[in-house]
Amino acid sequence: MENLLEKPVENLNPYELDSLSSVPLYSQIVRFFLVAISAGELRVGEKLPTEKKICEQFGVSRITARRAVSELEGMGHVERKQGKGTFIIDRHVKVYAMAMDGFGGFAAHSSGISDTKIISKRFGLANEKEASLLKIEVGSPIQELVRCLYLDGMPLMIDKALYCNTKYPGLIDSYKKGESTYEKLEKEFQAIAFTNEKEISYTVARPDEAVILRCNVGDPLYYIEKSVLDENGGVIHHAIGLAVASRVKLTLSYSR
Repeated sequence: MENLLEKPVENLNPYELDSLSSVPLYSQIVRFFLVAISAGELRVGEKLPTEKKICEQFGVSRITARRAVSELEGMGHVERKQGKGTFIIDRHVKVYAMAMDGFGGFAAHSSGISDTKIISKRFGLANEKEASLLKIEVGSPIQELVRCLYLDGMPLMIDKALYCNTKYPGLIDSYKKGESTYEKLEKEFQAIAFTNEKEISYTVARPDEAVILRCNVGDPLYYIEKSVLDENGGVIHHAIGLAVASRVKLTLSYSR
């Protein structure tokens, strides 16, 4: 495998730091390397340029270079090896694109320590778009639960789930951190998820999302839109997931 001692940082896609930006210089360097990793210019097992090389290329102090490398290490993208250097590692978390079991299922499939945080709960009346997604009348009462999923303390995904309040009254009002909404729906309302429809595309992090996900504004996100249906084709809920692309690997599986 190619060693990055022979592939200096200046041979990667050119990138100039913006000293006038509100984004700290170390964060701009982190973003540069995240883009290089995502683009395959830096691969798993390859060596990250030394702090000295980073200083020379970007014209920053050793403190700034060290902070950038520490941030990459804290995010799980690199690993320091005593006496050898810092290497790119694969810490992408698998998210099964065809799965239907939500956050609870993710926790069961993950080897790390998973956790959720409730961002917000909202009650209101369905507008035209929301009514269409849930297959209900415009003006029907709805409820929205927004959560963030963490693995080993690192935020991976924001989940915005929409429910019909007439079908499932009080669902999110009594929801507690760590509960499975699927189990709650089945136990309290006999609503059993039978199938789901998903569309996956890309978007970028907006300022409020970047704060929650601890990423930079403009960082790439997977945009996962999902409708969960019961056996009669009725919509149980509609959800939008925003997953940090540099931390998540979408996996498709098929069996006959």
